[in-house]
Amino acid sequence: MKKYFYGTAILAVLSVFGFYACNEAEPLKDMNNSTIKGSSIAMQVYYTRADLQSKTSDEIRVIFNAISAQNRYDLALDKLNHCLSLNPSNSQGTVINDLISELSVNSYVWGSTEHQNMITVFLPSKLSVLEQSFSNQEGLNTFYHFYDLDNLDDIVDGGGFGGDNDCGCNQGSIFGGCQVGQDNCDDINCGGSAHGCGFGWFYKCDGICDDVPTPSNESMLYH
Repeated sequence: MKKYFYGTAILAVLSVFGFYACNEAEPLKDMNNSTIKGSSIAMQVYYTRADLQSKTSDEIRVIFNAISAQNRYDLALDKLNHCLSLNPSNSQGTVINDLISELSVNSYVWGSTEHQNMITVFLPSKLSVLEQSFSNQEGLNTFYHFYDLDNLDDIVDGGGFGGDNDCGCNQGSIFGGCQVGQDNCDDINCGGSAHGCGFGWFYKCDGICDDVPTPSNESMLYH
């Protein structure tokens, strides 16, 4: 009886270990479902912004689409509150607070009424004040990525923006063609419907950015 018990216990432990080993790392796919060279992520149930600081924008998009709507909302809210702590101007703070007030968990349920209202009604109503209140760099840093900042016009280095996948662009968003702030979004379908592109990470990634360097203050993010 003891032999049977110990044998069963060992088998159970090995099964659990095997489950976690198989789920330890997932190869990253681009919008064409091709593996991104030399890149994998260990998927976990819940991510904080601190977990994302060393990851590329490609990796973050994969994670963003795999996690729950609640986790997406928490990431967005934390980033916006982080930006509020960086002494924005009065008009910038008003825009950020208005967005926080409008956000809900359902805003990050793709295709929900709240999500559609965000991208077709609320955000277009804010376009004018966004253009007046934020420079290209400030808008990028506040609404387009999850990295930590020293100030709103910071230049983000390190883990940010790298990667082989350049399908990080939304062809239809009036809030900037490419997630990384470049204006030119080539009219090429990347073959996927993953979100995590454009303003507020609300839009589908359906185009190719022609370049992905750190954006320049000379070009307008909003157009």
